[in-house]
Amino acid sequence: MADIRRALSLTALDSYLSAALQIVSTAVIARLLTPADLGTYAVGAVFAALASTLRDFGVVSFVIQEKHPTRELLRAVLGVNMAVSWAIGAVLALAAQPLARFYQTPGLADVMMIQALGLALIPFGAVTMAWFRREMMFQSIVIIHLVANIVSFVVAIGMAWLGFGYVSLAWSSIAGIAATVLIATWKRPPAVPRWPSLRGASRVLSFGAYISSIQTFGQIGRGAPELIIGRAQDMAGVGLFSRAQGLVELFNMLVIRVIWPVCLPYFAAEVRATGSPRAAQLRAMQLITGLGWPFFAVVGLVADIAIRIVYGPQWGEAVPLARIICAVAFLDITFITGWEALLSLGMAATANRLQIQIQLLRMAGLCVAFVFGLEGAAWGLLAGTVLGLLLFAHAMKTCVGIDLQASVRGLRPSMLLAAATAAPVAALVLVWPVTDTNYLGVGLATAVLASTAWVVSAGWLAHPIATEYGKAWTALRALVRR
Repeated sequence: MADIRRALSLTALDSYLSAALQIVSTAVIARLLTPADLGTYAVGAVFAALASTLRDFGVVSFVIQEKHPTRELLRAVLGVNMAVSWAIGAVLALAAQPLARFYQTPGLADVMMIQALGLALIPFGAVTMAWFRREMMFQSIVIIHLVANIVSFVVAIGMAWLGFGYVSLAWSSIAGIAATVLIATWKRPPAVPRWPSLRGASRVLSFGAYISSIQTFGQIGRGAPELIIGRAQDMAGVGLFSRAQGLVELFNMLVIRVIWPVCLPYFAAEVRATGSPRAAQLRAMQLITGLGWPFFAVVGLVADIAIRIVYGPQWGEAVPLARIICAVAFLDITFITGWEALLSLGMAATANRLQIQIQLLRMAGLCVAFVFGLEGAAWGLLAGTVLGLLLFAHAMKTCVGIDLQASVRGLRPSMLLAAATAAPVAALVLVWPVTDTNYLGVGLATAVLASTAWVVSAGWLAHPIATEYGKAWTALRALVRR
């Protein structure tokens, strides 16, 4: 457990440094670019993220879970990744103009052509980064991500300031990828081969097919709002929806990106030791909801303040959307680590089938409710998420052995913690209404009150998160001192 806590401390340091840069960048970019500019980039970024997910082809998961990764097998991993990446990059470049015409947005083609360049670069560092995760060499990952994020930050702000518009964000992404590849190549361990091969590629392909499908459908579900809104409405609507989702992305940066690199290695080790990830999944659910449920409850209450502070008052139309999307995220994180629990059991086919079903439900909700406008789309997404949660609960019962009663019993402390954190915030905004002149003061008071209520309530309720945040804070301070 000490190794896991050290890994979490390192990934926390990585994520929080990245989050600090991204928050500043987002706040500045939101004031330099228009909703249409951000919408154009957001739609292009969805296609690029989908292409990048296909490009990965389960490389990271394969390298982590493989018991005996020989040098020849790693060469095959590199060969498969290069072949798939370059093929997907070519498809993305060829699809740029047709998709720009489909969305009636010429600038979309520019964004996609630039993003296709990134797919040509990524494979040169992908296997090395996967090896770092397998061996829990998170210190190297922290250094690489920090440099890449600084480079990306400078390019994004600089180009936007100079008036390059939506392509500023696309070029900043390429700059970050290039920095990652250069440093990963420089720090490449001797165990990681330099040259690719296709000998033994069949093992990589058979594993990657399932993993890639799981990740691809997950990415389609995450990007569905932008893709559907961009066609049914306009790029300004995409920009508004994207900014509303930005508050959820803040939690992803601060928490999900911290725990995600550690989840699969942790569950895999638990399965090797006990034969089941049940205990680890229950604890993971308690910890992540202990953080996420209070966060989304509070942000949903003060979404108008958060939008004003982060993006500026011109994004006020995103506030109702942000509140609904916080409810979506509240439900989403309940079983978010369940995917890794299923993979640790070798149930890639089951996880793949479940992912397809859940994302189809979310997209159906979006499409059915979109006739009611952007808020209708958000409510449809919430309805699809509720149905998907029921499917996931059934999978946890049949595959991992966590029934509904065990889930409710394990999650009750998190529900109480969320209520205890949000209640004083609700009282504050009720007696101190937000205006154009006092929102910064109310926001600061809310942050202090919510943080204090969360810390005190976690200890009073004896929530497992109280023990873990104390140990993680001690480990992080020791790491920083070193």
